[in-house]
Amino acid sequence: DFWSYTFLPLEESGYRNISKKVGNKGQFLWLRTSFRITEDLKDRDLAMVIPYLHYACELYLNGEFIDDYGFMDEPRQEAGFTSLLFDFPEDFLNQTGENNIYIKVLSLGQSTISQSVFIGERDDCWAMSDIHTFWQSRVYIFFEGCLFGVFVVFIMLFFTNKKNKYYLYFSLLAQFSLIFFSNFFAGDLPFVGFHGGIPYLRYIKYARCIAFFAMEFLFTLFVFAFLEVKHRKIDMIMRAVVAVFCVVEVVHTNDYVTLMKLTKVLLPLSAIDVVLSIIMIIKNNFTPIEDRRKRAHFLSISLSPLFIALIADYIIKFIAKNILITYFSLPAYMFSIVFIFSYFAMQYKRTSNRLEYLNRSLEDEVELQTKRLVTANEELERDQEVAQEDMN
Repeated sequence: DFWSYTFLPLEESGYRNISKKVGNKGQFLWLRTSFRITEDLKDRDLAMVIPYLHYACELYLNGEFIDDYGFMDEPRQEAGFTSLLFDFPEDFLNQTGENNIYIKVLSLGQSTISQSVFIGERDDCWAMSDIHTFWQSRVYIFFEGCLFGVFVVFIMLFFTNKKNKYYLYFSLLAQFSLIFFSNFFAGDLPFVGFHGGIPYLRYIKYARCIAFFAMEFLFTLFVFAFLEVKHRKIDMIMRAVVAVFCVVEVVHTNDYVTLMKLTKVLLPLSAIDVVLSIIMIIKNNFTPIEDRRKRAHFLSISLSPLFIALIADYIIKFIAKNILITYFSLPAYMFSIVFIFSYFAMQYKRTSNRLEYLNRSLEDEVELQTKRLVTANEELERDQEVAQEDMN
């Protein structure tokens, strides 16, 4: 009976506009719009593109069900970060009159319908949907290969040089970052959600929440190890307790609404450690210990793009309320990882070159000393022969 509902204007077309209207605890909101087919589009199969719609939805055209994204009921699954594409068959369209579109949206978390929604020919809509989906979701697949490569290289470096524990922390940081990035294209994974295998809520708890807590914890350990600052036992215990507490709370969460409430508390709690680590980096930029000061300079340069991107994302998402622009902090974070990786790679190459030079120098020195020894032996033999002749 959605055609009998009373509809009000949706003033905003940006970030969290749906959750502001009805809340974010599982309420439903109906959206309505209508259009007339222009002369150049009559008697054709059309489609509709919604660049971003969160959490899950069902769309009806002139009373006929067209398609849905995500799940409305338990176990609930969001539509993800992909663009939403709805095909409008020619038989469902009114070629001369009004065409009415009704969309039922489940509001969970930061529910949003973006601007730039449009209707056009099917081929054009498919192309535009693919473009939006790539930049909002699938572009992060490229990061996965880089992060896996970083993990493999540095876990091998750690096993060859266990004294440098920051190799271990950095490799694990890359691995958990890989898991975290996967939630942006979870809808394409064959073992998640409606594809079968891992229930969507469980995957979000591990990939989006627990992986993020692990990243924060490992980042702190990496900073301490790289700057060669000794951990106090009480600090280490407190960090471990906070990390375990956050993980346990998330694991025992039974629904998405509670999970979103928890993250508002747990994320700032786990981020305290990161803030303290950043303060420590800043302080060590002025330490009299030269090697530590140089390392702090390097970390400051490496992390600067990430901090700038976080500020930019806050302005874009919360002030400008634009959901379509890609999160700058994610590629900036990837840049920081690759930058640090490059530094370690160059450092390892310098060490390798130094060892190679020393090996060559040692070989040359051994060869020279061998020649001298042979010459000395020959001279000794000649002297012995002369002495023997004199004795005779």
